[in-house]
Amino acid sequence: MLTDYVMEFLAVVAFLHGRDGAMLRDGHLFVKKEALLRLLDKNRYDTAMNKLTVWRGLQWIDCDRERSPGGCRLTVSRSQPSKYGSLCGSYCSS
Repeated sequence: MLTDYVMEFLAVVAFLHGRDGAMLRDGHLFVKKEALLRLLDKNRYDTAMNKLTVWRGLQWIDCDRERSPGGCRLTVSRSQPSKYGSLCGSYCSS
């Protein structure tokens, strides 16, 4: 099951990278929470909110209102390879 979460995280990062509305800065991808929830609703193996909870527990995402008001911060830096292992591949930025 963890593989499903990893693969979806990587797919979301790949999809959002370079799109309007998503901004990459300092190894983090910033995106509006509503847009992220719509993407996460497409794969129905779990609810969007549960996926965010799992990602938050793995420290892949932060939707803290003070740090990223109105949105979420996805960690996509290769500086933390232990978070993604070999599944990270080319989707993670330097």
